[in-house]
This record gives sequence, C-alpha cells and structure tokens, in this order.
Amino acid sequence: MRLGIDLQSAVDDLRGMGRVVRSLLAQFLQDYPQHEYFLFAKNESQIPAVENLISSWASPKTVLHILALPELRSTMLDACWYPWNRLDLKPKTGRAFVTIHDMARFAFPYKEWLRWWDQRKDEKQYHQAARLADRILTISQFSASEIEKHLHVPAAQIAVIYNGIDTSLFSANPAAEADAVLPPPFQKPYLLFVGADSGAKNLPTLLEAFALLKRTYKKPISLICWGSGEACRQRHQNILQAGGIADSVLFPELQSDDTLLRQLYHQAELFVFPSIYEGFGLPPLEAMAAGAPVVCSRFASMPEVVGDAALYFDAKSPANMAETISSMLENEALRQEYSHRG
Repeated sequence: MRLGIDLQSAVDDLRGMGRVVRSLLAQFLQDYPQHEYFLFAKNESQIPAVENLISSWASPKTVLHILALPELRSTMLDACWYPWNRLDLKPKTGRAFVTIHDMARFAFPYKEWLRWWDQRKDEKQYHQAARLADRILTISQFSASEIEKHLHVPAAQIAVIYNGIDTSLFSANPAAEADAVLPPPFQKPYLLFVGADSGAKNLPTLLEAFALLKRTYKKPISLICWGSGEACRQRHQNILQAGGIADSVLFPELQSDDTLLRQLYHQAELFVFPSIYEGFGLPPLEAMAAGAPVVCSRFASMPEVVGDAALYFDAKSPANMAETISSMLENEALRQEYSHRG
C-alpha cells in the first residue's frame, strides 16, 4: 500500500495530540514495514526535522519518502491520513481519512471580537475536512456526536477509535521516576494539572478551588499547571492574589522532552483535571498509566474515557472541587485505591 500521512504539525505540536500522533506514527512504521510511506512535512525546511523524528522508528527495509506538503496533491496514493482536524490538500488518487479530535472551536468560540476572522477561518477548516474526507475518524462517542451536530456529518461516515497511552513514556512501573530528584523550582508535595489555559480547560475554577483548599488543608502543598505558561500567571493575577496562592502555583511552559512531565506524573499527590470540554482527555490516562490517583470533572467525554477510575467533582463549583481534592489528600487508602483503579 502507498500510504500518505500529513505530518505538518508532527515536530512542533507539544500537546497531547502531538504525542498521540507521534506514537501512532512510530507504531505504523514498526508494525507495517511492508507499506510504502509518503510523509508530508509542512514545507521544505521542515523535512530534516521530520527525518530526524522518524530516524529510529522505521525498518531499514521500509520505503520512505519525506516530501513537502504541497507535493501531496500530485502524489499517487492508496490512502492518506490527516491527523490534525484539517484536510488542506487531497492526493491525486486514493481515499482520505481525517481525524477530528473535538469540536471545541465551535463549543468555545473566540471571545475577542478582533478574532472573528480567526473563528471563521477555523470553522471553515473543519467543514472543509468533513466535506473532503472519505471517512472521519474521531476519539470518543462524545466527539462523534459533536461532529454530527456541528458539521452535519452522517453517523455512518464517522468511526470512533479511542486514543491509547504510549506506555514507553508513561508506564505503570514508576520505580525510577519515584526516586528521581525534581529540578528547581519543582518540589513535593504538589497537585498536577496538564493543559493549556483555554476556556474549555476551566483553569480559573481550579485556581479558586486551590485557594479554598489552602485555607483548610494544614500541610504544605503546591499546584503545578503544566503547559499553561507564565503568561497564564498574568491573566489570573487577581485570583492568585485574592486567594493568597501566588507563591504556591507554578506555570511551566510545554517542553519537547517528556522526561520531566513523566516524573511529575509519577510523583504527584493527585492529578486534577477540571476541564468542561474534552474530545478525549489524554492527560488523565497518562497520569493513571504513571500511577497517579485522578480527580476530574464529569463533563463531555470524561466519564466515557476514565470510567470508575477517577473521583469526580462538580467542575463549576470551586467549593466542591476543593472538597473532593481534600478528601483524597486526607485519605491515603483512597489514593491507593484510585491509583490501583487507574
């Protein structure tokens, strides 16, 4: 089979989506070396980075072509996979499969009126992907229903294939990570959140809940908001100052090396996920794979994905969130139970 894969974001997407696509690509190349692969980088200058990315994954016998994305439209393929919610160019021949992860841009449009054009452009991108694809792949039944709702796609055209965890990164054998010394400024004990500072992630409510928790929980505890970045501190300065938690919350940027994130999962007291809209919700499962007990919201795909392996809270109530987190922190047996369930 001549199989094409759109890899225009494979190198620089440091989110969970990027980790999923890179892990799937590695598995494709290892499990199906008999295919002829056409991998499409964003442009000519990105080709060396894609070559470096896949250098250890492919069998020497595997036939690989790494091309710039504009060459896709003139390439003869049997099938082409588009993993990033978009289908910009179709191959000359073959079927097109696009993965649409969620409909967050429709459920949470940009609030700033100056971004109305960005909103329109993003919506057009999704509609184009749905129109041009022979089949839409998505990652939960919740996302499938949202795609039907917002893109008016028949259910028969959508296939649900759940995400998985790369256990070479986030294993349930935490011995080495549990003994690792965290670099400054990270120090135990801490709660961990992984995600961007978008409306769907519901980070302000978590900060309010953490402020309530700090008033009643008598032991030292900090909150690490991995991937939100220091700009997030400035956006939520009022909550941090009013709650007296400015010195207890860290906002590290996303990093290309997953080693530190893996250590943080392993050594967290709890993993907290307050999101109110997820197509899937990869971080809770990564945390579970690393042995961390999980508390999370009950919105969107979360019950479908984490089942009974997490303790749920009301994601719109800072008081209930704080109470649920506290109940887990105060009960070692409960933490062990949910770590085991995860």
